[in-house]
Amino acid sequence: MTNLLAIAEITGVSFEWLATGRGEMAADLRVGEAAPPPIYNDDLLPLSADERQLLRRFRALPDKKRKAVIELLRE
Repeated sequence: MTNLLAIAEITGVSFEWLATGRGEMAADLRVGEAAPPPIYNDDLLPLSADERQLLRRFRALPDKKRKAVIELLRE
Protein backbone atom coordinates (compact mmCIF):
# COMPACT_ATOMS: atom_id res chain seq x y z
CA MET A 1 0.00 0.00 0.00
CA THR A 2 2.79 2.41 0.91
CA ASN A 3 4.62 1.74 -2.33
CA LEU A 4 1.48 2.20 -4.43
CA LEU A 5 0.77 5.52 -2.73
CA ALA A 6 4.34 6.67 -3.39
CA ILE A 7 4.20 5.57 -7.03
CA ALA A 8 0.87 7.36 -7.52
CA GLU A 9 2.30 10.53 -6.03
CA ILE A 10 5.55 10.35 -8.01
CA THR A 11 3.84 9.70 -11.34
CA GLY A 12 0.80 11.96 -10.83
CA VAL A 13 -1.73 9.19 -11.42
CA SER A 14 -4.67 8.44 -9.19
CA PHE A 15 -4.21 5.80 -6.54
CA GLU A 16 -7.46 4.04 -7.53
CA TRP A 17 -6.37 3.72 -11.16
CA LEU A 18 -2.93 2.45 -10.20
CA ALA A 19 -4.25 -0.08 -7.70
CA THR A 20 -7.31 -1.34 -9.61
CA GLY A 21 -7.18 -0.07 -13.19
CA ARG A 22 -10.53 1.65 -12.68
CA GLY A 23 -11.41 5.33 -12.67
CA GLU A 24 -9.47 8.20 -14.16
CA MET A 25 -5.76 7.73 -14.71
CA ALA A 26 -4.78 11.32 -13.91
CA ALA A 27 -4.73 12.44 -10.30
CA ASP A 28 -7.78 14.53 -9.44
CA LEU A 29 -6.82 18.21 -9.57
CA ARG A 30 -9.21 21.13 -9.40
CA VAL A 31 -9.41 23.42 -12.43
CA GLY A 32 -6.45 25.79 -12.40
CA GLU A 33 -4.68 23.83 -9.66
CA ALA A 34 -1.08 23.01 -10.41
CA ALA A 35 0.20 19.47 -10.19
CA PRO A 36 2.13 18.74 -7.03
CA PRO A 37 5.87 19.20 -7.29
CA PRO A 38 7.67 16.05 -8.36
CA ILE A 39 8.93 13.86 -5.56
CA TYR A 40 12.00 11.74 -6.13
CA ASN A 41 12.94 9.23 -3.52
CA ASP A 42 15.97 7.37 -4.85
CA ASP A 43 15.51 4.67 -2.21
CA LEU A 44 12.02 3.96 -3.52
CA LEU A 45 12.36 4.64 -7.24
CA PRO A 46 15.80 5.59 -8.50
CA LEU A 47 15.59 7.87 -11.54
CA SER A 48 18.38 8.88 -13.85
CA ALA A 49 18.77 12.51 -14.91
CA ASP A 50 17.20 11.63 -18.28
CA GLU A 51 14.22 9.97 -16.57
CA ARG A 52 13.69 13.00 -14.34
CA GLN A 53 13.77 15.29 -17.38
CA LEU A 54 11.29 13.08 -19.25
CA LEU A 55 8.96 12.99 -16.27
CA ARG A 56 9.15 16.77 -15.79
CA ARG A 57 8.42 17.41 -19.47
CA PHE A 58 5.64 14.80 -19.55
CA ARG A 59 3.94 16.40 -16.54
CA ALA A 60 4.08 19.80 -18.24
CA LEU A 61 2.11 18.52 -21.24
CA PRO A 62 -1.62 19.14 -21.58
CA ASP A 63 -3.77 16.00 -21.11
CA LYS A 64 -4.37 15.52 -24.84
CA LYS A 65 -0.64 15.50 -25.58
CA ARG A 66 0.06 13.19 -22.61
CA LYS A 67 -2.39 10.68 -24.06
CA ALA A 68 -0.67 10.95 -27.46
CA VAL A 69 2.73 10.28 -25.86
CA ILE A 70 1.35 7.27 -24.01
CA GLU A 71 -0.15 5.90 -27.22
CA LEU A 72 3.16 6.42 -29.02
CA LEU A 73 5.00 4.54 -26.29
CA ARG A 74 2.51 1.67 -26.44
CA GLU A 75 3.31 1.24 -30.14
